[in-house]
Amino acid sequence: MTRNKAAVFLWFDSDAEAAANFYAETFPDSHVDKIIRIREGVSGAPT
Repeated sequence: MTRNKAAVFLWFDSDAEAAANFYAETFPDSHVDKIIRIREGVSGAPT
């Protein structure tokens, strides 16, 4: 039987890294591949 993979993208206004790490620790065989930080004032960043 083949296992399906899921790609999950999470967005938080604060404590995002802690939330992502908690999520990865909660589900077996999960990990955080990449964290992208957006500086304040950058075009496209939430206001």
